[in-house]
Amino acid sequence: MRTIHIFGTGIRWSQPQRGNIPEIVSRPRITSIRDFAPVVFGHGGNGHFCVLACYIDDSADAKQQIVFNLSGLIADTLDWFEVERKWMQRLERDGLDYFRTVDCLNLTGEFRKLVDRHGLGTARTMSESIMADLKAILKNSPVQIFSVAVVMDDYRIVSGEPQGARVLLHDPYYYAHEELIYRVAKTVGQSANPERVAFVFDEHKKAAGLESRWSEYKELHPRAAECMGSLSAWDDKYFQPLQAADLISHTSRKAFERRTANPSAELAEMEQWREKIVWWSYQDADYLRAIVSDSIRRAKGEDLPEQW
Repeated sequence: MRTIHIFGTGIRWSQPQRGNIPEIVSRPRITSIRDFAPVVFGHGGNGHFCVLACYIDDSADAKQQIVFNLSGLIADTLDWFEVERKWMQRLERDGLDYFRTVDCLNLTGEFRKLVDRHGLGTARTMSESIMADLKAILKNSPVQIFSVAVVMDDYRIVSGEPQGARVLLHDPYYYAHEELIYRVAKTVGQSANPERVAFVFDEHKKAAGLESRWSEYKELHPRAAECMGSLSAWDDKYFQPLQAADLISHTSRKAFERRTANPSAELAEMEQWREKIVWWSYQDADYLRAIVSDSIRRAKGEDLPEQW
């Protein structure tokens, strides 16, 4: 199986601001980047947020038996403001408080309201319209996409090998987050105006574990760490950018699953996002073994420069 990397347009950075961004942010119930930006970026509150989400559908592939996919959306604070505004306007139009892709597809959770009000057939039509409109909001925004898919059969094999067991945990959750964060930081570091990025991910029972590894991970990658700002977990019900990342993660996962089943399959699902994709990676056993080898060499103290 071949590792695939697709690189799209470069990230655009505007009005660089530097400052002391806290590493781990404990937050009150905040529902907008507008409220949170001053906490991490200081006076003026302008900077870049990368929002991470892994789509997990409890009704299908609940154990992530095919691929584990994580997607990240990155944009300037001001651009996120506009996405939030349009996103909420669209949901409010049909009386919804928040969006989750799995609920939209299965008419469960928040989308059960549509069934109760309009009946199953009309609710299905409405949910499809809502998803199409939300995708259009993202397509017409400056938001850009990073996505990684870990082939689970390969991950289980490599993490069970003597060398792999030293580096990879049983659960790919931590690996995928750290891999994508590194790629975002590397891309930002290579841009014309490198900046520290605030990373936000969905609240999860594993969130504390990811946060506890943050400082150590940055020490292992000092150059990339220059662009790694804060890391914080938010509730997706109250935070529209996480809902957006969830939607992209679902689309990306479906494309990766099709590619895993048929390596020659067309990735039509992602074609519509091609102009927004900065980094898109399909990681098989060969890729994972290379990561393991590199990590072990670093742990032994070998001086391995970060190739940018």
